[in-house]
Amino acid sequence: MMDSVAELALDKLKASKGVRDNVLPGSYTVDELVRLTGTINVAEDEEASSTVAIPLLETLALCLVHAGFTGDHTRKIVIQSCKDAIEAKGKGKGAILEALALDKRETYKKVLETVESIKAEIASELPKMQKKGKVTTNLIAVAVQSNVVRKAA
Repeated sequence: MMDSVAELALDKLKASKGVRDNVLPGSYTVDELVRLTGTINVAEDEEASSTVAIPLLETLALCLVHAGFTGDHTRKIVIQSCKDAIEAKGKGKGAILEALALDKRETYKKVLETVESIKAEIASELPKMQKKGKVTTNLIAVAVQSNVVRKAA
């Protein structure tokens, strides 16, 4: 059985950027002996906003149900907003705002104000939840012995 700290360190170890591009599709047999060295820091648990536990699609569906007779119109607005988000340049948090900042200044200001307003309201209205402390690492993994074989298709 592996020590919990070592197992957590392995869990936090991430592949180098772009490494996926070097691996062909297929199944592989991996027998790797690795030496892992470095540090791992685990912060104290903390209270956090419960927004991370809210399922997006179910919440949107619930919103449409609560919208009553305006639900069909609201549904169209949600779908259009999703399309706008997909068309936004870039990826990840902030990409939509970044795209709007370049294209539509007034819409950007309104969306930014709405995001801040919703965040403040959610923070004050929703109950807090316990969140595990952040884990930070500075790890180096070195292959001691490697035997990786791609299985024939």
